Amino acid sequence: MRIVFEPDFEQGCWPGPLRGGPASAGEDWVGPSRFAAVLETALGLGGPGFTRRERAARMVPTIRGTDGFWSASADLDPFATARRLIQWRDTLAMGGWLGGGTQPRLAALAALSGEVPAGLPDRLHAIHQALPRRATDIESVEMFSPRSDLEPLWQRTLDLLEQRGTRIIETTLTAVPTRAGTNLAAARGTRFKPKAKGDGSLRLLRPAGPLAAAEEVAAWLASLGHPPDALVIGSDPALDAALHRHGLPTTGAPHELRDSAPLQILPLILDLGWHPQDPQRAYELLSLRSSPVPAEVRWRLRTALGEWPAVDSDAWRDAMAAGLAAIEDPDRRDRVKQRMGVLWDARVARGNGYPAAEVVRRAIMLRTWLIALMSMAEGDTEPWGAAASQCESLLELVQDSGLVALSPAQLRHLVIEATEGAGGDCPFEPQAGMPHVGSPGGVAGPVPIVVWWSFNAACAPGIGRLPLTRAERDELLSLGVTLPDPGAAAAAQARRWRRPLDQAAEKLLLVCPETDIDGGDLHPHPLWDELVARVEAKNTRRVAEDALLRESLADEVPRRSRTLLPLVAPQREWKIAAGRVVRRERESPSSVQTLFGCPVKWVLQYPGELRSGESAQVAEGTSSRLLGDLLHGIMNRLFAGPPRAAEEAAAEAGAIFDREGPRLAAALFLPGVVGQREHVRHVATRTAHTLYALMSTARLRVLSTEQERTCEAFGTVFAGRVDLVLGTPPRILDLKWSSATKKINALESGTALQLAAYAFLERQGNGPFPPVGYFVMDAQRLLTTQPDAFSHAELVDGLSPEETWRLVEATHAFEWEEVAAGRLGARGVSTGNKEDVLDESVVENGRLRLRPACDYCDYGVLCGRTLQEGA
Repeated sequence: MRIVFEPDFEQGCWPGPLRGGPASAGEDWVGPSRFAAVLETALGLGGPGFTRRERAARMVPTIRGTDGFWSASADLDPFATARRLIQWRDTLAMGGWLGGGTQPRLAALAALSGEVPAGLPDRLHAIHQALPRRATDIESVEMFSPRSDLEPLWQRTLDLLEQRGTRIIETTLTAVPTRAGTNLAAARGTRFKPKAKGDGSLRLLRPAGPLAAAEEVAAWLASLGHPPDALVIGSDPALDAALHRHGLPTTGAPHELRDSAPLQILPLILDLGWHPQDPQRAYELLSLRSSPVPAEVRWRLRTALGEWPAVDSDAWRDAMAAGLAAIEDPDRRDRVKQRMGVLWDARVARGNGYPAAEVVRRAIMLRTWLIALMSMAEGDTEPWGAAASQCESLLELVQDSGLVALSPAQLRHLVIEATEGAGGDCPFEPQAGMPHVGSPGGVAGPVPIVVWWSFNAACAPGIGRLPLTRAERDELLSLGVTLPDPGAAAAAQARRWRRPLDQAAEKLLLVCPETDIDGGDLHPHPLWDELVARVEAKNTRRVAEDALLRESLADEVPRRSRTLLPLVAPQREWKIAAGRVVRRERESPSSVQTLFGCPVKWVLQYPGELRSGESAQVAEGTSSRLLGDLLHGIMNRLFAGPPRAAEEAAAEAGAIFDREGPRLAAALFLPGVVGQREHVRHVATRTAHTLYALMSTARLRVLSTEQERTCEAFGTVFAGRVDLVLGTPPRILDLKWSSATKKINALESGTALQLAAYAFLERQGNGPFPPVGYFVMDAQRLLTTQPDAFSHAELVDGLSPEETWRLVEATHAFEWEEVAAGRLGARGVSTGNKEDVLDESVVENGRLRLRPACDYCDYGVLCGRTLQEGA
């Protein structure tokens, strides 16, 4: 058996055992972990080893139960502390340390070493003990790096193999021939002058971001006509997607773990253990195509979150009950009910530790569902298997750590550790013709074209240095321990970085976008600084960038002209067949207001029943709509009770806010919004005090709240919910959260359509229209054109509700005649005239002209206003 061994072969190697030939037998190219496994198999040693995360978790009870220099760190983050202590111990052990030393920290670390689960140093020690007694049948070990670059423990391993008859071969990789006079050839020297305009043999590609870079690289490779001659270093799914689009072989790069949808379910489920539950996290779980929440329940709960962004609202409970009832199989219904009982049972108060028992309960629930899903799934189940493995790893880590409760940071750390061991899904399979290695040191043979995709500083591993004192270093040296030399390690690493430069026979493309996928700045790999330093010029960086750096490869890729499709043009006037739209069976104040503001929107939304897709987010805790709905809900609960004094009503409103608020607007009760929550609570108590003081002064009582009224209007049924009716005699208040100025303008201009509609709906038969007013809760202002009906109200000089309603009737008659004739207007689209799009609603020629609500419209692309805004 022949072995080719290199430290950088852990993430793939080139050219591998074939070495350009058609076949190979008895040869293996390996990195450190694989080489140790080969030796263990040959010597009859080994068995399943511990992963890095398992070693750290098993050390947590020891370091928390043992006083040492690590104790303060272990109290804050025992997992990171355990991992760091294991790293220090392994580094010293690879240098030959056996646990001796009298210095306090060395002695403490030595005492701890006996409890460290076995790692690579322990495996190599076992190999060393077995090698003198057994043969390995390894004919030779070939290396492309000097033996002196390896840690002492690896050097000892090679010495013992050599004593057993294995030939140790140190092969020097020589630069492959390339065309003389090119920038690629010149860059291999100690000094070089790049060609002023470049020759394409050596390029640094710096587009805006990774997606643009992927498209550039794939198009460039496709234009070369021989992609099998190209090797990719550090690929990712973005590049694979671009290669696939251009008909090229893909590398099979896995997704980042955070991008794999199945691996996001566990963090979501654990996050939903906190009380109150974050409605956005709940919505994310419910938006997954496959989740522990079945489809019958999932869409109903999403709808409930759209109504009230909180888990366990009344709408949520109704949706849950309806969803469970829709599951026909009683056995499946019982299983789902049990699963929902765990998922939506938030037991952990925010700010407290997360009980390990709750982690276990939720992880077991998810694992059970995943196993059942895989047993019934058709096709690729690998992503779901990775998610099940993630749950299993988390359960093992929690058990190994021995912790009873975890801080939020510790819980996140454990989930990350469990996720790293689960693996990610690969959106594209690895295909022959596009070889790939993970690091530049994996290139150990000639290749025509090298695309160094991950050519950025973030992918260059740093050189660590043990934080030892001079006394500790001296004692370790006296014990025969060889400490890592950062300078020598950096030099060895730099030699391996040069391999793509030396082994590329025709072209080397270095790819470093300006930003990463999250928008963070990226900087070129340190090899670029080395190349810049070799440039023979006064201003080396400017000369290097002018000759070698490009933002695009468009000049090197053949272009094809295409006929562009015409853009959708904004259109204000629309025409449909006359009579195509018929009267609806039911109208409301909102639908009438939409008709007056934009007939095109009205036709699309109501007769056309065209709805936008679901939003990716639930309502924010600061939105005016949500805050208004929340205070409506609180006041309605208050009004349903017995009469109260103003002070008592304010106190009860605060109590209702504290009790019901998390069930109605959970975002206000999450960490980081204390100020906003207290402000809303204050407004709720002030509103209750003001309204009850008003009722007491005028001797009024609540006649109805949020009660639907219906009557005949516009040739159909007209219905609406009136916020608050006080009496007797009746008078109407419309409670609004904010925007007092807009409400004043509506009353002054006579365009307060909804107030007039409420008055029309509330009047008795042909009786008089009751007085109306706005109560703006945030500002505590009561606005009305009829101040005699409300004490302490602000007078606004405007039309009465009956006068406004007559304008509504006249306007509807005109608008309906236009719609029936097939003439529709998109009134937010400008024709170039500054006056054709209203800034404010007005009364004109005996009709209402309402400002179109384009800021909240989902149809802007259809009418073209969105394109007009972006022009």
